[in-house]
Amino acid sequence: MLQMLSNLIPAPYRWIAWGVAAVIIAAGGAWSGHKATAAYYKPKVAKAEARAAEFESAYNSLALASQHQNEAINQMQADANAREKRAAQDVAQARAAAATSRDQATAIMGLKLPAGADECQEARKAFDEELRQERGKR
Repeated sequence: MLQMLSNLIPAPYRWIAWGVAAVIIAAGGAWSGHKATAAYYKPKVAKAEARAAEFESAYNSLALASQHQNEAINQMQADANAREKRAAQDVAQARAAAATSRDQATAIMGLKLPAGADECQEARKAFDEELRQERGKR
């Protein structure tokens, strides 16, 4: 049958006709191959894209959580540094107050009792004097 159709075409144009037929057959094969490949890979590509979107969402969630955690850690460190600074200031104030009290205690301990004086009576007088001084300061 192809032989009869081929005989109907003039000889110089037969090669062109066979070439056009070969191109049409090749194009049809390529088109059907494309359709078959697309039908096979489209579901797989869609599933892979969905998983990639899920992974990206999970990554963004973890990145945001770690950012909040880092901010909280930095805030805690800043608070700890502020507390340490306040504590150092409080210790310095306490040492200054202790030095004053120590000097007063040394002065009191250095007092000599007059000869024949009652120790309890003298201690009471010294305590009353110290109490008057403290109340006078405040």
